[in-house]
Amino acid sequence: MAAITKAIIPAAGRGKRFYPWTLQNPKELMPVFIPKGFSEHYNRLSANGNGVTCAVIDLVVMEAYEAGLKNIQIITAAGKSGISEHLTKQQQSGYIPRDAKLSFANQLEPLGPGDAVLRAEDFVSHGENFAVMFGDDFYDINPLITLLNAHKTIPAETFGAVLTYMQVTPEQTKRYGILATRGAGAITEITDLIEKPQRNPPSTNAITGRYLLNSGIFDYLRSTKPSANNEVQLTDALLAMLGVKKLYAVKSPGTRFDTGEPEAWQETMAHLSRFKK
Repeated sequence: MAAITKAIIPAAGRGKRFYPWTLQNPKELMPVFIPKGFSEHYNRLSANGNGVTCAVIDLVVMEAYEAGLKNIQIITAAGKSGISEHLTKQQQSGYIPRDAKLSFANQLEPLGPGDAVLRAEDFVSHGENFAVMFGDDFYDINPLITLLNAHKTIPAETFGAVLTYMQVTPEQTKRYGILATRGAGAITEITDLIEKPQRNPPSTNAITGRYLLNSGIFDYLRSTKPSANNEVQLTDALLAMLGVKKLYAVKSPGTRFDTGEPEAWQETMAHLSRFKK
């Protein structure tokens, strides 16, 4: 298949779990300190030999860049202009490479992550495959590289998506999109998906927010009805695509660091403070 060069980063959520801080500040700009030696694909951000303090979204942008995806569109919303201002300054100062091509689009209404991805439809050419990366977690081993390597082995004719997952406890499944697969090996075929099941999850495989998608997903996003909380879910659109195109899953490499909730952000900070090279 043709090489993937574009990434979409949805960053339009209100961040209600971080109220009142996020009434003025996007949660994607929450600070994190990355110690020296934590991960080689964040080395470009380092301002000195000890590590660097940066925003979570800086790490997501650098993940895309280090995987070779230098054409990046970030989806923001009203009241979140701070994200574009921040990333522009980071690039001007050299913390984010100047040859990264950053662009921005707006989600006008808070209609969920699937609708946010749909706002980037004009960014992607018909028939083109692209990455989606949610902006509130990061990794010590680049998951996009794992996905891109898997993508090279999948037949183009039937490709719909390949995404990362991790194992969670049965009690945690209600917090994630959950997928079921068949077969063994590093790349498995998805047979079912459900967004945050409240009972009877099909597995304990939790989707971890990194996707490679075919542009056909936009047709499914347009026809996906909002869920009970009036949000369009990417998981629901993928489920609609299943059966028409093949969807695949690979286990997320390394460790995922979550910053999407206050408790998770605190745990991530505690882990990084204990890091020893």
